[in-house]
Amino acid sequence: MQSTIRKHWTSLLGVMFILAAFITFFKYSIEQGWVTDCMKIGLGLLSGSGISVADL
Repeated sequence: MQSTIRKHWTSLLGVMFILAAFITFFKYSIEQGWVTDCMKIGLGLLSGSGISVADL
C-alpha cells in the first residue's frame, strides 16, 4: 500500500483537486439557484441506487 501511494502520489493529488473543484462548483451552483430541490433529490436517488447496485 505504501509503495503504491509513493508511486502515484501526484495522481492522488490531482484527484483531490478535481474533487475539491467539483464540490466547490456544486456548492456555487446551489447558491446561484441553478440546481433546484427536485434536481438534488433526483441526484441523491440516482447516486443511492447506483451505490446499492454496485454493492452486489
